[in-house]
Amino acid sequence: MTNPLSGAQRYPRLPNELRNRLSQIEPTQAIYYPALVTLRTGELRDAVYLCPAAQWFEKWGVWPEEDTGKKSVPLEEVADLEESPSRLPRELAETIYAAGERGMGYHLFQLTFRDGSVVSFGTGNAVDFLDLPPDRSPRDIVAVTPHAGREDPTKRCALDYAWCLFSS
Repeated sequence: MTNPLSGAQRYPRLPNELRNRLSQIEPTQAIYYPALVTLRTGELRDAVYLCPAAQWFEKWGVWPEEDTGKKSVPLEEVADLEESPSRLPRELAETIYAAGERGMGYHLFQLTFRDGSVVSFGTGNAVDFLDLPPDRSPRDIVAVTPHAGREDPTKRCALDYAWCLFSS
């Protein structure tokens, strides 16, 4: 039987320039680097998680290209990257991750904004990229309440995000 983690070798190593850029992003869960990437075509793509392949597989158990529910961006297409302006503040995302799932494969939580308003969210197991109301930004968030908002019919969800794995 082959080791499923040997599949991580199919992903390329980060070129030095991208490795330097990635080191400027503080990850969540020690492995998720929420990024805005510039593709070789010049297109900007926000809501991309860069992640070491072996650690990613240990958490998810399937490669993103083999799961129809996951989207991916090949590292070979990435020309540059920076921290995503859309990412949830790291400490708030870590609070959600630390609280654990609310149910099998999902998180529920509420975010409190600077003006006192509260918005409910229901997401899968990746919580860094959220579909915030149009008049809000991640900088407006002041608190998170995990496992809250179940009965809120106006719950929002995650943004459409993608994974970009690399060999470490």
